[in-house]
Amino acid sequence: MAKIISLESRRAEHTERLRQQALAGFPWSELIEYVRVILNPVTSHLPVNKRWMVEESVYRLAYESFLLGIQASRKIYREARDGTEKSLWKERVEKDFRAEGDRLISQTAHDFQLFQILDEWLSQSVIVVMEDLMPRWLTRGAEYGLLLRKQRRI
Repeated sequence: MAKIISLESRRAEHTERLRQQALAGFPWSELIEYVRVILNPVTSHLPVNKRWMVEESVYRLAYESFLLGIQASRKIYREARDGTEKSLWKERVEKDFRAEGDRLISQTAHDFQLFQILDEWLSQSVIVVMEDLMPRWLTRGAEYGLLLRKQRRI
């Protein structure tokens, strides 16, 4: 007798497995160094609770960008197999996924209420840091995703 398979449950399992692999391969030490060098000078004068909120938003954005890069690696890998030029993939990923990255920045700022807890100048400074961070971690995620795909782990 045929068994009915729920596509929604399969998609949820795949998404969770992908998130776990992203978490396992995430370069935390590099992000900690980035926060120390780039973000801390901007937020050093803030009270601890506000500084924590800003740092947490940057951590989440970096992880979500990394995950988005892993998802983008599927397209890169498929095109590389089809014989498409591989040398410009970083620029293409940044261009193709820029709108999604901008949405991630906006959503993260909204989730952490950055515009409510920070003054206008500081919130804009944090957004500039996020706009610098997002493509870096998107690219890192794509590199990691390609590695996983070569190893046939995703």
